[in-house]
Amino acid sequence: MKVNRIRQNVLPVLAALIWGTAFVAQSVGADYVEPFTFNAARSAIAFLFLLVLCLVRRTMQRGVVESATKSWKDLAVGGICCGVALTVASNLQQKGLETTTSGKAGFITALYIVIVPIAGIFLKKRAPRTIWISVALAVAGLYCLCITEDFTITSGDFYVLLCAFCFSAHILVIDFFTQRVDGVELSCAQFLVVTVLSSIGMIATESPSLEALRFCIWPILYVGIFSSGVAYTLQILAQKDSNPTVVSLLLSLESVFATLAGAIILHDRMSGKEYFGCVLMLIAVILGGETSKSRFADAATLLNYGFGICKVYTDPADQILCPEIKGSRGNEYYAAPAANFVWLDTKNRDFGKIEKTTVFMDNLSAPMKKGTCVGKHTYTYEGTVIGENQLLLTDDVLKKTWKDCIDDAMHRLFFRTEASASYY
Repeated sequence: MKVNRIRQNVLPVLAALIWGTAFVAQSVGADYVEPFTFNAARSAIAFLFLLVLCLVRRTMQRGVVESATKSWKDLAVGGICCGVALTVASNLQQKGLETTTSGKAGFITALYIVIVPIAGIFLKKRAPRTIWISVALAVAGLYCLCITEDFTITSGDFYVLLCAFCFSAHILVIDFFTQRVDGVELSCAQFLVVTVLSSIGMIATESPSLEALRFCIWPILYVGIFSSGVAYTLQILAQKDSNPTVVSLLLSLESVFATLAGAIILHDRMSGKEYFGCVLMLIAVILGGETSKSRFADAATLLNYGFGICKVYTDPADQILCPEIKGSRGNEYYAAPAANFVWLDTKNRDFGKIEKTTVFMDNLSAPMKKGTCVGKHTYTYEGTVIGENQLLLTDDVLKKTWKDCIDDAMHRLFFRTEASASYY
């Protein structure tokens, strides 16, 4: 199975899930701040989040994996192009949501799944017949799922319609630049551009208020980190060497997840028509893959091994007998880790080379409470420490009293006398 197929099929679904569940947070934010202010704040948070991620990845991969970004000029140009498209699309959508309903906005925005393959033809990209069937089913499903009133064109609808074209351009621009630069770095660069452009628009046309931002800080943080930072990065990674038509189709599941999130979080009830739309969308997704078996295989592989060559080493939290505890009432006490030791390996190492060393503290003495740390397990791989796990007492250790000493003396005397009598 090719890793590319995982990126193309699974990552867009994860991105759509994040976007869909972030719909509630975005709606709350729209009640307090205007479009440029909201997008400037969320994009600034996304940029900082991705900047830290890029620095960490650069440090970890230095001398091991060569960066996909060969030219900083390509990264700058790609960030500007993607950022401009995303700025226009995001602010048009936010502006349209001020005067149109979420149902209409969801349907109109999802028109990019039709616009992308049509635009792709002019860029000499071919789409299989099953993709076009999937597109038709997706459009029908989105209509049943999102449209609950008469379809009319208002100013809000027109803004969202323009937003759909901009999102289509955004997808095609990403498809072009991900062949030349690192996906995460491109995502970071584009949000820097969105932050700058939205801030200019905010200063020029809006009157931002710190009090309003304070009221919607949590929605902005959620949308900034997950919807903007994580999901858009998943989209960029998904589109590397992938068919943009397939990716755009799977990203359209955002509307399905938004409806489900509304039903679960806001307790919205779906009608029979809306449930029928969900069914159509699921059929469209299945037809979007090569086969249904390959899609389930990709999902299973992703869950078992992660996004690369990943394995998980687990050492169970078993009890271990403690050494003698001075002044304790009992003879045997046990300790155990609070949880299993888990170590994620991303380099396909041999777990047989992992060694565990157990060390208890010196001069343990009573009294001691349950949960007290008395030692630790140390795990090493070829001499390098990969983790530690503290050992905690499973029971209270009571201090021996003078009565316990008398009882012990009488007990030893009694059994010694009895043993001597039986000998004779």
